[in-house]
Amino acid sequence: LRVAQLQWSQFLEASPDLMWIKDASGRYVAANKTFYQVESSVNGDVVGKTAAECFPPEKAARYVADDLVAIEKGASESEFNVVGVDGRLRNFLTKKVILRTPDGSIAGTLGISRDITERKQMEQKLEEMATHDFLTGLPNRVLLLDRFTIAAALAHRNKARIAVMS
Repeated sequence: LRVAQLQWSQFLEASPDLMWIKDASGRYVAANKTFYQVESSVNGDVVGKTAAECFPPEKAARYVADDLVAIEKGASESEFNVVGVDGRLRNFLTKKVILRTPDGSIAGTLGISRDITERKQMEQKLEEMATHDFLTGLPNRVLLLDRFTIAAALAHRNKARIAVMS
C-alpha cells in the first residue's frame, strides 16, 4: 500500500497537467504542484476545503457545476480560462471522472486540466489566415461569402432585401 501511495504521489507531481482529487462531499483530497502554480486565485492549501472555500464565488460555482455534470453522466469535459500566477490568460481543457468504491458508490472525482493555450492561439491564427489577406490583413473572399450567406439568410427570413456595393 505504501509503495502504491508513493507511486501515485510521484505520478501526480510529475504531471505537467493540473490534477486533483475530491471526495464525495466535494472536498479536495489532493492537488499536484502544477495546480498551485497555475491557479493564482487559490489562497493557501486546498486539501480539506471545498471549491467555495478556495476560489471566488463565480469560479467556485462553475467548478461545482462541472462536478455535478461528471457525477450525473460519469464524466465531464469543459474549457475555461484562467489568469495564471504569471499574469497570463491561459486556456484549459478539463476532464473530470467519477471515482468509485469497490461496492460501486461514488467516492469522489478526479480532475485533470491541460493547458491548450497554444492550440487555441493556433486555431485563431488559422482562422485569421483563412479569412484575411496575408499581405494586407483585409477580409478576403471567403469571409465576404460567409457574411453574405448569413445576411442573405437573415434577409430571406425577415422578408427583406439586401444589396452589395463595391
